[in-house]
Amino acid sequence: MRRKLVVALGLTALLVPFLPPPGSPSRAAAQAAIGARAQEEEPGRVATFLGGLGGSFQEGGSYAVGDYPYAVTAADLNGDGLADLAVANADAETVTLLYGLAVTACQPHPVLDAGTGPTAVAVADFNGDGHPDLAVADSGDNTVAIFLGHTYGTFRSPAWIPVGSHPTALVVADINHDGIPDLAVADTGANAISVLLGEGDGHFRPGATLATGRSPDAIVATDLNGDGIPDLAVADFAGDTVTLLSGRPDGTFGRAGTVATGNDPDALAIADLNGDGRADLATADYGSGAVTIIDGRGGGQFGPETTLTVGPHPTSLVVHDLNGDGILDLAVTFTGAQAQAPWRRMQEPPQ
Repeated sequence: MRRKLVVALGLTALLVPFLPPPGSPSRAAAQAAIGARAQEEEPGRVATFLGGLGGSFQEGGSYAVGDYPYAVTAADLNGDGLADLAVANADAETVTLLYGLAVTACQPHPVLDAGTGPTAVAVADFNGDGHPDLAVADSGDNTVAIFLGHTYGTFRSPAWIPVGSHPTALVVADINHDGIPDLAVADTGANAISVLLGEGDGHFRPGATLATGRSPDAIVATDLNGDGIPDLAVADFAGDTVTLLSGRPDGTFGRAGTVATGNDPDALAIADLNGDGRADLATADYGSGAVTIIDGRGGGQFGPETTLTVGPHPTSLVVHDLNGDGILDLAVTFTGAQAQAPWRRMQEPPQ
């Protein structure tokens, strides 16, 4: 089986031909700056690369999406057994659906109106009907949009759920252990996590609000301490830390401590990186130009850390065995220039 690497092409130094230049101080200013060139600029794009033997890749295709594609996720959205893509376009305020075709291609399909500044998208069956649904974090509206899936990969009109200020990341997990998927949303401007508890019919009710460090903008749910209960790890962009929240049997969380990272952790992954059977942390540190690897010691404890220099302003990372040798590898994106995320352009979060 061939692996496929999917890259969302956003505002980076490599993509000047596709998108307006980064760095606009506000959304209005950004739109005004590109208005005169709107007819000449092309939209954002998603490129696919097909995995081969030994961790090699070959070009698959490049597909137009909306302005400033900020997040992408892969799932079989239309039930044909092929991987499809859902791309959150922050400036276009849409989610583009690309339905997979056999071999290499993706077929464009309808665009979903997602709200202001969509910055994260997740897939799960929220109403138990067997069709994938979408959850989209709208950083400009302070909401999460829920799109319930219908037949053949179509989606119903969204329902918007209010959360905290500038939600920029979200994760699906069964937080209260009732067999129904829930959501944990990183509210960057509120320095908090909003928990949304699923009711099994596509509706959600507010759960707890969990304090984090400064400007949380990445979140992962997994069992960190081996008790079989999902825990949360949150990258705090302005705090240079990862906040650890330990899940309890009743669905609540306790503060389990913080772990130091490099400057401005912008992405987070959890995996057993050293093969000792314990989960480790990896952060892409935007301000340091590095990846910080933090060894897991078991029981939810972490340290010491190792720093890998990768390049200017890394913004995301993924852990996978890329060359088939049984050892996990890291793939990291870095912009090479300071490109502002939507929530940073709209309004700096409180200090």
